[in-house]
Amino acid sequence: MSNSTRKLNERRRTILSLLSRDGNVHVAQISRQLGVSEVTIRKDLEFLEQEGLLERTHGGAIAMQSAFFSLAGSKISNAEAKTRLARAAVSLIKDNDTLLLNDGSTNYFLAMELVRESSGKNLRVLTNAINIAGTLAGKADIQPILLGGIVNARRTFTYGSDVLKQMEYYRADKLFLSVDGVDVKGGVTTRYAEDAPLLQMMIERSRQVIVVADYTKIGYEGFFRIIPLSAMHTLITNRNANPEALEEIAALGVQILKI
Repeated sequence: MSNSTRKLNERRRTILSLLSRDGNVHVAQISRQLGVSEVTIRKDLEFLEQEGLLERTHGGAIAMQSAFFSLAGSKISNAEAKTRLARAAVSLIKDNDTLLLNDGSTNYFLAMELVRESSGKNLRVLTNAINIAGTLAGKADIQPILLGGIVNARRTFTYGSDVLKQMEYYRADKLFLSVDGVDVKGGVTTRYAEDAPLLQMMIERSRQVIVVADYTKIGYEGFFRIIPLSAMHTLITNRNANPEALEEIAALGVQILKI
């Protein structure tokens, strides 16, 4: 095996290792970390997507959605860190709350924590994530409501005009928003434009907006802006998130819970 081929294979193994650990990777970050051009990293991601090992997004890639169905959480994101965030989120939920959960790995962990810890809370949970609704189904004190619409087969969530019409009938006490970026200039963002209309309506129909984002999302700007930071009430993130970014966010009046 030539030296160049060995380096290529090592680079792609590193990308998959980061993806397995964090659930997502960004071209610019990997380029800096590995000391190669962004063009090279994009070619690597293209190859790995063709092999069915990841899904490319604007500016990076995410783990395949099929991994979200593993209750062990071994293939999605940083399971330990996401579990801590999920537990902090559950601590904010009161008896008889009506909740909104959009699709996303962080909210999937939240759903698993609800199954473990929600005994007697008597909750309604609206979601457009098929895996979240399935996780909550059968829990005696939780009534999951799956918003129906067009199904994104790769990410197993619903979207489109039918989902938006259905959302008009509901009002939630708390929205737990799993997003791709939280940045002072860019606001709260997602990689997917198709997500944005529903997320914006979820925000409008919720009394309290709680963004749950691990440290990799803080200071990162995704493809499509959902809301300005001032529109959210609480941010739950890791203690090792960018401290300067957190200070700027707090200055906007956002409550920050560092876990």
